[in-house]
Amino acid sequence: MKNISLWIENGFTEEEAKEWISYGFSLEYAIEWKKYKFSPKEANKWEFYFFPDEALKWYRMGFKPKESSYWLFSEFTPDEAIKWKEKGFRPIESKIWRDKGFTLYVAKKWKDANFSPSEANDWIKLNLTPREASICKEIGLSPSDIKDFLSLGFSLEDTIDLIELDVSIDDAKKWKDAGVFTQEISKWISYNFTLDEAMDWIENSFSPEEANKWSEYGFEADEAKEWMDYKFSEKEAYKWKINGFEYPEEAVKWKEVVDSPEKAIKWLEKGFTPEESMKLAKKGLSVDQVNYK
Repeated sequence: MKNISLWIENGFTEEEAKEWISYGFSLEYAIEWKKYKFSPKEANKWEFYFFPDEALKWYRMGFKPKESSYWLFSEFTPDEAIKWKEKGFRPIESKIWRDKGFTLYVAKKWKDANFSPSEANDWIKLNLTPREASICKEIGLSPSDIKDFLSLGFSLEDTIDLIELDVSIDDAKKWKDAGVFTQEISKWISYNFTLDEAMDWIENSFSPEEANKWSEYGFEADEAKEWMDYKFSEKEAYKWKINGFEYPEEAVKWKEVVDSPEKAIKWLEKGFTPEESMKLAKKGLSVDQVNYK
């Protein structure tokens, strides 16, 4: 074969020379590719995309020729490309995430939560994590749905509660401007308190949960506060009240003598005061053992 001697003079065997020539390589190019330890077959695959020295860098990282060209087109070095690839990113996809300002670590978190770079940026502007954004997405909320609530100082949890209660941003602002703790607004509303009603309970130092319990037994805020000051629970207060004891001052005196309003009524029906009843009780006499006064 023509010029085989030149190939042999440059360190190729006759068989090697024929193989390189069969792939269309000139002696000059074959020398370059062989210097970087490429076989004729490998060199044939890579030479369309890279010069030998560049090809070697990608080859050592385990990339294939065409794949390497995509990463290079996306402006990644072999070292950068392998890191993104190992985290499950494709070349163009990686470029989009990086061009949007994401590090690999952050991009991975948002991608795993099924967000695109643009979507992730919208949630990041609200200082939300991928997990928090996922919660919103799962219940059909967009960044625009919650932005105004968060800007007023509501937590994400409170924001979701308010939106689920159909509370408008204007109404939420009224509650906040009235001085109600942001974390309690949704609770007051969920218990069906108006703002004015809630303020009455708040002024009497009741939490939403406490107010709800007392209101379920028919107490207003001021009245509930009186009974609570005398250490009555809402259940105890209700029981004494429906048995005719309108004021806690009276009920508490009997509570020191008897363990139920029903027994207090028996002493009253026989004409005894709490003090008199206590004296008789200390002597070991029950209400059923004494006569009417």
